[in-house]
Amino acid sequence: MAGLRGATQRGARVRSYSAVAALLAHAVAAASPGAARVSSTRVAAARSPGAALRMSVAGEPGSEGTRGAGSVDAPPTIVICPGFGNAMVDYVAPLGSLERDGLCAVLARRGYATSVLPVDRRDWLRVALGLRDWSFVRGRGVPTGPAFNWYLQLLRESVEAEAARSNSRVLLLAHSAGGWLARAALADNEWRGDGRTSDSLVRGLVTLGSPHLPPPDGLRDQTFGTLRFVDAAYPGAHLRGSIGYVTVASDAIVGNPAAERGSPSKYAFGSYEMVCGAGGVPGDGVVPSCSAHLEGALLQLTLEQAVHSINEPGTAQPTARWYGSEAVIDQWLAPVEQVLGLPQRAPAQESSSPLGVLL
Repeated sequence: MAGLRGATQRGARVRSYSAVAALLAHAVAAASPGAARVSSTRVAAARSPGAALRMSVAGEPGSEGTRGAGSVDAPPTIVICPGFGNAMVDYVAPLGSLERDGLCAVLARRGYATSVLPVDRRDWLRVALGLRDWSFVRGRGVPTGPAFNWYLQLLRESVEAEAARSNSRVLLLAHSAGGWLARAALADNEWRGDGRTSDSLVRGLVTLGSPHLPPPDGLRDQTFGTLRFVDAAYPGAHLRGSIGYVTVASDAIVGNPAAERGSPSKYAFGSYEMVCGAGGVPGDGVVPSCSAHLEGALLQLTLEQAVHSINEPGTAQPTARWYGSEAVIDQWLAPVEQVLGLPQRAPAQESSSPLGVLL
C-alpha cells in the first residue's frame, strides 16, 4: 500500500511538473513574447535592490481628507502590481521602448506618482516551488504557500513603503494575475496579522484584464487551486465597505479555433479555453471578459478595443492599444476617478455609449 501511495504521489508530481512548465511558458508568452530579451538596465539603475521603482510627479499626494473610499484631497500614489510572467520593466519601458511610452510615464503625465512591484521575469520561476507542497500538487494551493507567497510579500512591502511616504492610503493598479493576487494580499482585511488592516493602507483596487474567476469544475486549474481558494475565501469585492473595487476588461478579440495559426483570434481561443472553459468568447486576447469582473465592484467596465498586454496578442510586436497605453488609459481612468472620488486628472470621456456598469 505504501508503495502504491508513493507511486501515485510521484505520478502526480510528474504531471504537476509538466503543468507548471506549461503554465510558465504560457504566462511569459501572454505577458510579452520576446520580452525576456529586453534589458532591464535602465530599471535596475533606478532602484535599490529589493525596492520598488517609483516615479514621482509634481504635487506629491498628501494626507487624505477621509478614510472612506469616496473622498480624498489629492490623488493617491498608485502601486502597480505586475501580471503573471510580467516584469517591472514592462510598465516602465515596455519591449525596449522609451520610458515615455510606459504606464508609469502615462500616469505621471496625469499627475500620479507611481510605484511598481520589483518583480523580475525570472521571479515567476518561484511558482515551481509549489511542487514541494503536496497540497499545491493536488490542486489545493493557497496564496500563502511557496508558489505565490513571495509575490504577496513584495506587494505588502511596496504598499507599506508608499503609504508611509505619502502619509496616505494607496491605490492598487493590478494587471492580469496581479489582480487576484492583490485580492489575496488584502485577504479578510488582516494585513500581516499584526493588528493593521488592509483598508488602513489601501483605498482602492483597480484590475486590468484580471482572471478573477476560477475555471469550471473538470477543467485543469492553471493556479493549482490557488485562485479557487481566493475566490471562495474573499469572494467578489470582498472589502467593498472600505475599499473601492473597479474591474476593467475588454471585448476586443473573439476567440476562433479556425483562425489562421499565430493570429490573435487563434491564440485567444486557446487562452480563453484555459481560463473559462470556452474559447469562442470575447476578451482582451488573453483573458475573456466573462472572467474579469467581480461581483459587488463599484464599476465593471468592459472596453471595446483594448488588448491584454504590451504586445499584440500572439506576437512580439509592441502595441499602442493595451490597457496602459496613452491611447486607451483615459477610457478607464476617468470613470475610476469618478467612482472613487478622486480629483479628475484624466480627460472626461464621451458618454454616447455606456462605458461600463455602475453598481
